[in-house]
Amino acid sequence: MDPKDFGFSKQLPWLGVLYFRRTIRGYCYGQGMGRHSEEEIFRIGRLDFQALSDYLGEKKFLFGDKPSETDCSVFGMLVQFVFSNTESPHCALIKKEFPNLERYCHTVRDVFWPDWDEVLKEGSS
Repeated sequence: MDPKDFGFSKQLPWLGVLYFRRTIRGYCYGQGMGRHSEEEIFRIGRLDFQALSDYLGEKKFLFGDKPSETDCSVFGMLVQFVFSNTESPHCALIKKEFPNLERYCHTVRDVFWPDWDEVLKEGSS
């Protein structure tokens, strides 16, 4: 089927892109991060890391020696900076100023996924 059969022009894909872009910007603004500059986002992230680091201290997990659901949630957020997006300024910040958060990610990973490297190499889950 040809889009022309429905009265659509060649401009339709561009209108879709513009609509999509506008929609995503609206979501980001509504969520909050679209309202801040990159510097402000970094500063907010740093404050969040500081609060988490202070709370964790030298504990193995957030609430002591046993992992909780909260540990799983926090790990899910931190892991993107520690293991996935290693070239981000947030990753460098964690490694430099919050080594306990990096250690924490390694601890949670080792407890729940002792085969982490193996699974990543195989591409399985």
